[in-house]
Amino acid sequence: MDSISERLKAARVIAILRRMPAEAILSIAESLVAGGVQAIEITFGSEGTAAAISAVKHRFGARALVGAGTVMSTLQVDAAMEAGAEFLLSPHFDSRLVKYAQDKGMVFIPGVTTPSEIAAAVATGCSLLKLFPAGSLGPGYLKDLKGPFREVDFIPTGGIGKENGASFFQAGALALGMGGLLVAQAYVDRGDFEGLQTHAAQVLKAVST
Repeated sequence: MDSISERLKAARVIAILRRMPAEAILSIAESLVAGGVQAIEITFGSEGTAAAISAVKHRFGARALVGAGTVMSTLQVDAAMEAGAEFLLSPHFDSRLVKYAQDKGMVFIPGVTTPSEIAAAVATGCSLLKLFPAGSLGPGYLKDLKGPFREVDFIPTGGIGKENGASFFQAGALALGMGGLLVAQAYVDRGDFEGLQTHAAQVLKAVST
């Protein structure tokens, strides 16, 4: 298990910041880290993603693991690396992207759903995979996958919250990717960053019990 896997396992939860207002990124990240979050994923899909990654990484340094999500092209791989991202994730499996990132020494975590996708990803050297969309599949699906793919570490993502997070850990998850059910938009919209911190702490406690 490489150091990124070890750190994600220790962090347990990756907070996914998707299309958040640029002016609030640091305040959101501050609240999440204060609430106990140790890993943050900032997704591509809106302007300013690379700048946000750079700003968050500069602010927290070793206190938080910062990655780039929804990486869909080699240009985004390069932009994320230049910004200081420590790991990359995509919602799908693309062997070309995986190899491109690996050749640059980056940890790339592709998204998979089916056994065939998992086997193809493992064949490219990936042992850490994002199971997506996990919430609709349920923890039982992950438990079944861990039978034939016991050497693979999974990060269930999509529809994961405090109601089902603990069940995914019990099914064998290495860590959880959590978006809106952790980084609640309502707190962000009203600028209630203290409330977001409290909410994050509550979610982390719920999924860890």
